[in-house]
Amino acid sequence: MDQQPPAEMACRTMLKKCYLQRASSSDFLKMLPQLEANARPVALAPLTLTRALLDVGVSGQTVDPRLPIYLEALLDTNRIDIVHVLVAITQYANPSHLDSAALDAADTVQSRVLRLMTKRIANGTVHSDTVLLTFLSELRPWMSQHPESATLGMLLSATLSSPALQHAITGAASRKFKASFGRDLTPLISSLSSSNIQLASALSYYQKQYDLQDGDVLDGSLNILNGVDMAALSFQDTVMDNEPIITRAGLYVYLNAM
Repeated sequence: MDQQPPAEMACRTMLKKCYLQRASSSDFLKMLPQLEANARPVALAPLTLTRALLDVGVSGQTVDPRLPIYLEALLDTNRIDIVHVLVAITQYANPSHLDSAALDAADTVQSRVLRLMTKRIANGTVHSDTVLLTFLSELRPWMSQHPESATLGMLLSATLSSPALQHAITGAASRKFKASFGRDLTPLISSLSSSNIQLASALSYYQKQYDLQDGDVLDGSLNILNGVDMAALSFQDTVMDNEPIITRAGLYVYLNAM
């Protein structure tokens, strides 16, 4: 194992103290100035802090329940953003080395982190279109490796339905980004269409709405939309009675039941 820089070692030591003492989110935030002071003269990078939280908060298959609490505290205070969280979990658990079932299980760190980000995005706490576009780009390795994951599909649906993203993805997003992202999105839609038609239909709707496809994708790949009420696929606009996982309210029911 590579020798950790002294600042990172000090950071992990203090984070272990937080976990062991079951520090509240407010007490955790009070310790951040000391963490940052120990890192000087080098600034404590958001990604370094996020990765350290994961390293210390996960032991084998056991996830400390304080981990999502501390991550949320950092997100709420803008010390980190969802891109830092996604990059950190990607570095911690390379998606190409994971069993796909780990993403949909209730107790794995991958599932907990992805569901945490889904809730935050669906709740409208992420307002930066730049962050959301970068987030989608960083999701591509997960999409290509695990196209059958409902948890990943829910995260994508929440992100693509975000009002903060809609202007950016129809305006500033490059054609190259749309084509490359669409190539990874299409297999995920196809895979989910046999296990979760609502989720697959929602993703197909956003793919067509934002033209997230390249020239090789035929219109026939979107035939899953036939007979589906588009108004019933929005997180914001409706609440469905049967398996309501596409609406905002249904999203929380679905995630909390896992």
